[in-house]
Amino acid sequence: MDLAPSVLTLDLWRADAVVLHFWLTTVDLDLVPFEHAGQKQALVDLLTGLDQTVAAEADDAEIVQAHDLVDRTGTSLTPS
Repeated sequence: MDLAPSVLTLDLWRADAVVLHFWLTTVDLDLVPFEHAGQKQALVDLLTGLDQTVAAEADDAEIVQAHDLVDRTGTSLTPS
């Protein structure tokens, strides 16, 4: 398999993109355990890509709603 630099298009639910963008902008990647520096760089690259989408424009209410939509455990961020 040739892994030379190329572009991959990935279909992603908007809610998933919002949740990932929120997490990547709030987590301290220096505290995340990585087995290889390439893993950290891949997350930075993902954030760079998400920054160029509508996910970066989500407000607080949209972020909470996205978390609730993506969550499959029933744990809601929305107060009861």
